[in-house]
Amino acid sequence: MNNHGIYRLLCLVLLSVIGVSIFSACGNYMDDTKENEEKTTAEITTEAASTEKVPVEIPSEDSEKIYVYSWNDEFDERIQYFREKYPELADLVQYINLDMDADSEQYKEKVEKLLLKGKKAKKYPSIFLTDNGMTEYFLSSDYVIAPADFGITEDMLSDMYENTIHYATVNGELKGLTWQAEPGCFYYRADIAREVIGTDEPEEIQAMVKDWDGFFDMAVMMRESGYFMLSGNRNLRDVCMAESEINRLEGHRLQILDGVKTYLKYAKDCTSDGYEAGQEVGTRSWAENVDGKVFAYFGSPSFLNMVLAENAGDTAGDWRLCKGPSYYHESSSYLCIGKDTPNKALAALVAYTLCCDADVMEKMAEEGIEYVNNKAVIENVVNTEKGSAAMLGGQNPFKLWHESAEHMNGVSDTVDVWPFYKIIDNAVSSYANGDIKTIDDAVWSIKTKIAVDYPEIELE
Repeated sequence: MNNHGIYRLLCLVLLSVIGVSIFSACGNYMDDTKENEEKTTAEITTEAASTEKVPVEIPSEDSEKIYVYSWNDEFDERIQYFREKYPELADLVQYINLDMDADSEQYKEKVEKLLLKGKKAKKYPSIFLTDNGMTEYFLSSDYVIAPADFGITEDMLSDMYENTIHYATVNGELKGLTWQAEPGCFYYRADIAREVIGTDEPEEIQAMVKDWDGFFDMAVMMRESGYFMLSGNRNLRDVCMAESEINRLEGHRLQILDGVKTYLKYAKDCTSDGYEAGQEVGTRSWAENVDGKVFAYFGSPSFLNMVLAENAGDTAGDWRLCKGPSYYHESSSYLCIGKDTPNKALAALVAYTLCCDADVMEKMAEEGIEYVNNKAVIENVVNTEKGSAAMLGGQNPFKLWHESAEHMNGVSDTVDVWPFYKIIDNAVSSYANGDIKTIDDAVWSIKTKIAVDYPEIELE
């Protein structure tokens, strides 16, 4: 018998002797004490969450379940922050990992098939994740509810990076939200740097790759030592086109700028001179080979949190980060809410919590080394010097990410330029492999393909 039981038994014996009035007082005291002592951490957390002012509706605990779909289990780790804040609702949010490539036709078809079933679907995608071309496809469709229609107001977006809002805006309407911003940097293997260059210090490596001439000088050193500078020439696209790419103008006008020619030239150089490993960037096989013979990767925070975290193997802790030849950014993954969700309030609360709640986003940044889509939170993390990464040998990446993010703010890319990226990628591949002979011919093939596939587009 525990102390509680002994104490209660003694009280009962004494009460039977002393009388009913004292029994009542002692009994009430014991009941209150027991009730307070048995209150669980989850209940206390729930009370705190329920008394906090949340600008969207909090659904009841007996409301309907929702299902969240994605291509891997990464976002389920983010949903855990929601479950911690609202433990009473945790079991109502069920996660389904389709275990597919994010940008694959299989993923699109699986999600779309369920969306088409609407309310008849047993496990309807109340929330589903999109990436790259899938973002353009789904945000341009009628499958999703615009954030404004599930309670997200402009003031809730005020600390987001402008390019993440602009990217997900279709025909003047914001159609999706993201919890992450994706400033790009140059990740490299510290063990290879020590072997080939004699140092792994980020400042010294940055001095060597501060421009493209230095980058290719280092590529020669890597090739001569039996390593590849990059995994594949597609890894060059975002950084080459960071400042000058393609620009969707008002109406149906499109500009193809000099960054496309830069991408063509450097991709050809990397392939022809043996600086890249010929891997298809972004695929599973590519991710699973980061512990091989490739020295460096242009990547966003997701490269650290997803690719390296899952695949670094024995190289874990032997990676470092520097700016590279140019600031740039990558597109984020987006959270979409299906229009036939059976529990709109719950889906909206998940979206708000992960994409707008500053307290939750700060935990995500500090605990998960996530570059969250909240400028105020990031400023605080940088100023307090939190967020060192074991994968990077203890290096704190947030200052570098933040510097890169400052250069991506306001960049004018939008989700509706994504189909043109694929056309450019195909032309770059053909030029790098020798099927197209000159840069001018490659640009002509890009413009011709756009004119055929998108006759409504007027090329500048």
